[in-house]
Amino acid sequence: MRLRRQHQQQLNRKRKLLRRLSTEAKRLVQLSDELMASSDGRKLCVFKISCVWFGVVGELARRFKVSFDDLMCAMPEEIYAWLHGKSIPRDELKKRRRGSLLYVYTTKGYSLLLVKGRAYNKLLNGFLGGGCGYGIAEIRGTTACPGSVRGVVRVVLTPKEIAQVKRGEILVTNNTTPDFVPAMRKAAAIVTEQGGITSHAALVSRELGVPCVIGTRVASRVFKTGDRVEVDATNGIVRKL
Repeated sequence: MRLRRQHQQQLNRKRKLLRRLSTEAKRLVQLSDELMASSDGRKLCVFKISCVWFGVVGELARRFKVSFDDLMCAMPEEIYAWLHGKSIPRDELKKRRRGSLLYVYTTKGYSLLLVKGRAYNKLLNGFLGGGCGYGIAEIRGTTACPGSVRGVVRVVLTPKEIAQVKRGEILVTNNTTPDFVPAMRKAAAIVTEQGGITSHAALVSRELGVPCVIGTRVASRVFKTGDRVEVDATNGIVRKL
């Protein structure tokens, strides 16, 4: 009941604010609402598909008598062939899992590429246009909340690590969820690998007034906990000091 009451209060407040806006501003607000709803709907679809697919892979792993992680390195057409009686190259799956495996899409469809060492670094540099974390001192993303700050990095990849974040640190993560809000309140800046202007990190950072750069793609590989960095969120740049 309390949450419903708060929700209704927010809606009433929003209606009052909208009355003060111009027609163009109201259209922009409506567009923003639609984009956020679309973003949430997309995420819901991804979560549902992931739940179903992980269940399917788990059952196939049981039937094929291979590990779940090994089977996640297989191509769809390979799984289809195995279901129709072809032998499973178990050693090949383990090799893929130990190496650096890239799924590449071309005009001929998807293919697997197993590369290591410098070849991997060079190839990923080309794909990401910024680097895979080796010898890279600066990355770029999209401004979610402007500002500039220097501090120590704290890489957080799972909600279980949130408690490790100290006040004034630079929170670096793949993306954020409501579980991350306590850590986001402590952070001097936020840097994410995924997300757009309607992502959770973007919305919460603007609400908190915390400088935030989103969509960097490689932040957690370029920076590690303890690194000193400068976050120039106004220009969407994060660099090592």
